[in-house]
Amino acid sequence: MEKAAALLQDLLPMVVNGKPLRAALIGVGGHGAMHLRALQTLENVEICGLCDVRQDAIEEALKSTAGHPTVSTHPAEFVESVDCDYAVVAVPNPARIPLIEGLLRRKIPLLIEKPAAHTLEDLSKLLQWQREAGVPVMVAHNYRFMPGALTVRNLLHQGTIGAVTDIHGFFKRNHAIAGQYYYGRLEGPLPFRIEMVIHHLDLVRGWIGGNARSIIADGRRTAVSWGVGETSCDVLAEFDNGVRLNYHGDWAAPANLTDFNGHWTLTGEKGCIQWRDNTVEVRLLHPDRVTWSEGERWIVTPAAGSEDSTLAEHKEWASSLREGRISECHLSDAAESLRLCLIAASKHSLSA
Repeated sequence: MEKAAALLQDLLPMVVNGKPLRAALIGVGGHGAMHLRALQTLENVEICGLCDVRQDAIEEALKSTAGHPTVSTHPAEFVESVDCDYAVVAVPNPARIPLIEGLLRRKIPLLIEKPAAHTLEDLSKLLQWQREAGVPVMVAHNYRFMPGALTVRNLLHQGTIGAVTDIHGFFKRNHAIAGQYYYGRLEGPLPFRIEMVIHHLDLVRGWIGGNARSIIADGRRTAVSWGVGETSCDVLAEFDNGVRLNYHGDWAAPANLTDFNGHWTLTGEKGCIQWRDNTVEVRLLHPDRVTWSEGERWIVTPAAGSEDSTLAEHKEWASSLREGRISECHLSDAAESLRLCLIAASKHSLSA
């Protein structure tokens, strides 16, 4: 965080005299449609440009978009000509890498999809392009802004269970219809980690505010798998603040045993927090003996109005631009989560 702040220390607020921010969206289908809805909801933000390789997708987006945004079906040309205060890049990797390069060359701040890149080489390029541009980049589509995740983080910040010592994560789903979607079709050993585990490791880092100093991971392809490459992964990690992580994920399961967020147990010095199926439960240790006290157990309901995590990301991004500050999930922070996934390629380990 300090490095990112030093890099962008001269960043100035982007709103003068209350003028709205002008946002351009590249990719309006799939996850892009969620970004479009968020942009349409934001106050003091106007959509000035829409781009997608599919003309029908643009026509559909225009039905609900106010004003007269510039439209294009040629992304490479669009990034060189669009006039905007910031751009949202919601096209899949690796197609978005050259688009990001073009926009950063023009010093346009960016909100991009996770993962920022699929290789350490591309990740290094992105960080270099941002350093040269001197403008902010935030990585969206992460689980930190999920209602339950925000509730867990608030409880941790309040010291509800004291200092966290251990985190256990469990993710198990059956994606029988995955052939209709983008995920599960990356070649090589990394699909599951790039497309799912990165969300979960980033979630842990967002909760505890630390980086892993050691990690051992074992990815494998299970016998009943529809996808390519690995479909299951185990991770053991220790973070620089002493927190230990034990994680298992599998998307070739016979049934959906968890939601996409996974099931989580965070244990601290005074108790534990459990998050599963968007329910957050707190259990505190008995004050006089080492056991759980039934009298100190309660359910925490996520705050009203926090249902749309994409909208929450856009609010954080727009606010950071207006205030001239570093956003949460900025590129340097997201790069650390991606680095952990890429280092833990296949039966790989890292020891600091």
